[in-house]
Amino acid sequence: MRLTRFLIELRESIAAAFRALRANILRTILTTLGIVVGVTAVISIVSLIQGLDRTVKREVAGLGTNVLYVSKYPWIQMDDFWKFRNRKDITLEQGRRLLELVTLPEAASMQVGTSSTVKWRERAARSVSIEGHTPEGRIVHDLDPEIGRFFTVAEARDKRNVIILGNGLWRDLFDERDPLGQRIRVGRNVFTVIGVMPEQGTMMGMDQSASAVIPLETLMKLFGSRRSIGLNLRAYDAESLPLVEDEARGLMRRIRGIPFGAEDDFAINRQEMLLDLFRSLTAALFAVMVGVASLSLLVGGIGIMNIMLVSVTERTREIGIRKSVGAKRRNIMWQFLVESVVVSGLGGAIGIGLGIGTALLVSAVTSLPATAPLWAVLLGLVFSTSVGLFFGIYPAAKAAGLDPIEALRSE
Repeated sequence: MRLTRFLIELRESIAAAFRALRANILRTILTTLGIVVGVTAVISIVSLIQGLDRTVKREVAGLGTNVLYVSKYPWIQMDDFWKFRNRKDITLEQGRRLLELVTLPEAASMQVGTSSTVKWRERAARSVSIEGHTPEGRIVHDLDPEIGRFFTVAEARDKRNVIILGNGLWRDLFDERDPLGQRIRVGRNVFTVIGVMPEQGTMMGMDQSASAVIPLETLMKLFGSRRSIGLNLRAYDAESLPLVEDEARGLMRRIRGIPFGAEDDFAINRQEMLLDLFRSLTAALFAVMVGVASLSLLVGGIGIMNIMLVSVTERTREIGIRKSVGAKRRNIMWQFLVESVVVSGLGGAIGIGLGIGTALLVSAVTSLPATAPLWAVLLGLVFSTSVGLFFGIYPAAKAAGLDPIEALRSE
């Protein structure tokens, strides 16, 4: 019985709230602006961050959760660049020595890179990433060709001019025609196509398929040997990665003659570094977002309280009439409290719509993805209605506490 009465009173309060809001549409819109701005900021930023987070995790996963990358430079450089620039290169001999000594990795390979123009007949692709790998790179990086084959140990040892095209590069040059056995020009050098890689997607905005793979020593013979070698170590699983890292660090220090207690003059990178950097950046962005949203919601809440106090003053005689015909304190309080919550909830709903629309618009005109999670939508509604509830308590209590006789005297 009490529940039924409560639901009836709530329904009447909501209906009265909407009547009051319709009577002052412009004032209602202006009142909700603070809420709208705050919720729009939250939803749009969360949507963009969530979409970007999924993309980054998917792309970084392509580096391999169980692969270590030993190189001259760290991926993330917080210190002086020249400190790393002045390090000695990792030489081919040092790389070979490490691969001979390591025992814990499932597979280990060396890698160098350059860029060049690739031509076939009248077609050309410029600034193509040319990756030089040792034969073990096929295992370390899952480089099994979709068409053709990978180069053999003999081809790598003899520094043959053989090349495996990325999927995108193959389409650009050959229009998906059979490229096997075709001769293409990489810079000034002629290579024979022996394979095509599967589609690899993008990495940090760069198309991984618009690349090519050749034997490492072929690259160093044709494009210059004065370059630092990268070493890639694939552990059997992510759990054994720390052991592989410890072994690699100890061996590299010995090979490069680093004294005990001295700092490493090389870097060991892994995909978690990029994810940690991304998380720290998004955490800072979330903090800024919370600050902006909190300020907007505070301003919106103060606006709601102000307008509700004005509404109480304007409707004092109405309150007196309602009390004189039997309305209780809770009926009056419910009416104004529900009106405050409806105003803020309406602002939250508009903000959610604008936030999702803003995120989708940014996603449509840029390369940034957008995903609006359900929890963010619910959080926006909860916060907006909570603001209305909190800032509506005082005006509602003031309306409920009016003396009916004094209220009826009001003009």
